[in-house]
Parts: sequence; C-alpha cells; structure tokens
Amino acid sequence: SLAAGAGLEGKYLAWISDDSTSPSARFYRSIAPYVQTDGAIVANNYYDLTDGAIGREIDLDENGDPVPTTVIWTSTNIDGTLAPSGNSCLNWTSNVGDDNGISGENDTISFFWTFGSNLSCSARARLYCIRN
Repeated sequence: SLAAGAGLEGKYLAWISDDSTSPSARFYRSIAPYVQTDGAIVANNYYDLTDGAIGREIDLDENGDPVPTTVIWTSTNIDGTLAPSGNSCLNWTSNVGDDNGISGENDTISFFWTFGSNLSCSARARLYCIRN
C-alpha cells in the first residue's frame, strides 16, 4: 500500500522469510534490474540480488526519500531462503525481547544487507519491499 500511495506501479512483496515461505519460494526471478526509486541499480537481476553482494546500499524509501542507517527484518539468507529456523520472531508473531529475528542492514552492499545479525523481537525495524 505504501508503494501504491507513492505512485509506484506493480505488485510489491516483503523480502522476509518464515517457516512456511521465503523470497526464494515467492519471488519471480527477474532478469531485469532491481532499482531504487531514483533509478539506481541495486542488482542486475534476481541472481545478482542473491549472489552475496548488491551493487548499492538500499537507502531510499518508496517516495525516494533517504532512509537513515537502520536494521531491516528479513530472516533471509543471501540466496533468498529461510535463515536458520528459530530466527523469525516465532514466524513474526512475537514481540517478546527474549525471542530473536535475523535482520539485514541497509548501509552495506555485502551479504549483511539481508543477513546481518540477531535482533530482539521487541525492537522496531523496517522491511524491504521489492517489486515482483
């Protein structure tokens, strides 16, 4: 709904995994580039997106406004599959501080963009939404 509100066309899916699905299962493996709202190429295609590094930091929101350095909920390995089980805040149903989820980091082009660190489920984090 944020993409539509910003005038972006197409269907967008969250780059997030749980015990029942992951981007590798849900996403179309595009051969076209993945770009930010300013047109800058993040990855040349799906295989480039999931090869361990991306071409630029993902640092703009749906309106093209800069996003401060932050963590992003993913629970997703670099290849788009589910990160180790038990790291998705109980399939995104828990906000209890003792539970953990895998987060990515939007200020890097290394694999940390999707698989950064464990984050307490009580923390607030953003989502990556990618046109599918």
